[in-house]
Amino acid sequence: MFCSVKRLSAATTAARSLVVVTGSSSAPVRASSTSPVLAGDNHIRHVVPSVGTFSGPPAQCVRYCFACRIKMETVMSPTDTSTGPHLESLDAGVRALLLFSSREIVTVTAVARELGLSRSTAYRILNTLKNCGMVALGPKGRGYYTGPALVDMARPLGMDIEARARLRPVLDDAMYRTGETVHVAALLGSQVLLFDGRESDNPLRASLRVGYLRPAHSVSAGKLLLSRLIPEQILTLYPEEQLLRFTPTTTATRTQLLQELADLKEQDHAVNLQEIEPGVNGVSVILEGRTWRDRIALVASVPSDRSDRGSLKGTKDQLLESRRLLIRRPH
Repeated sequence: MFCSVKRLSAATTAARSLVVVTGSSSAPVRASSTSPVLAGDNHIRHVVPSVGTFSGPPAQCVRYCFACRIKMETVMSPTDTSTGPHLESLDAGVRALLLFSSREIVTVTAVARELGLSRSTAYRILNTLKNCGMVALGPKGRGYYTGPALVDMARPLGMDIEARARLRPVLDDAMYRTGETVHVAALLGSQVLLFDGRESDNPLRASLRVGYLRPAHSVSAGKLLLSRLIPEQILTLYPEEQLLRFTPTTTATRTQLLQELADLKEQDHAVNLQEIEPGVNGVSVILEGRTWRDRIALVASVPSDRSDRGSLKGTKDQLLESRRLLIRRPH
């Protein structure tokens, strides 16, 4: 699903420290197993998870930040979108809070100007947000920054050291049961992060891609996690009708994606048939989590030479068996 298929000879097995990527650029770029790479990885063909050098489009190399960022072009006034009963004081506070999505620092003057309020009212709003931990007063009392409560709300859960330790037995068992490369994935906006995994020892197998980002609409884990959101959230993540395509089978439009997500709403798994990269299929199941922040998926990536929709259902059953290890563990 997420990963390239590779055939390993004894020579390539011995050279596991190399990361090889084919692409249009010849400029060498340094990469590590923890450096995420954006997809669609038509460029990426053979990857072994360790530090190495590869040549490929430099724009595909990104630094991942755990704080999700929301892009806001404007701060709406109450009359732009308001329906039903309305609290103007709360509305002003929320609109002030939204200013932090596009600015490092927000001042009383900026809030007063953007919201059309007096400086005294703007100060009371910011001070209230500070008392709630949503914003923090800057050094020497100048300006306000994103506060601990807001940062924590934006930070996905389930990827810290403790959570990864709980997931290790599940990953080990899933790789053993399926004989395929497996990952655990979390939703970050319209992307999916593969934050841990195990690589199969099959001669023909999918590559391990820990630390990589994948477009959620083109992979099974992404669609499964997106299906747990409401349509309004999906529309926010995908403002355009046309979606980026990586293969002929990639979901091409937002309308098509919404229909697929509606069909997945009550399903316990999702399947991907060469949507992100030719030659690789995938199947995912939900592991745990009641909200978007802590919901994660378990993924098996399978070469298309030995998998189809029917056989992937059998792989799904094996993933569900591995999931039981996590459910039985005490909280």
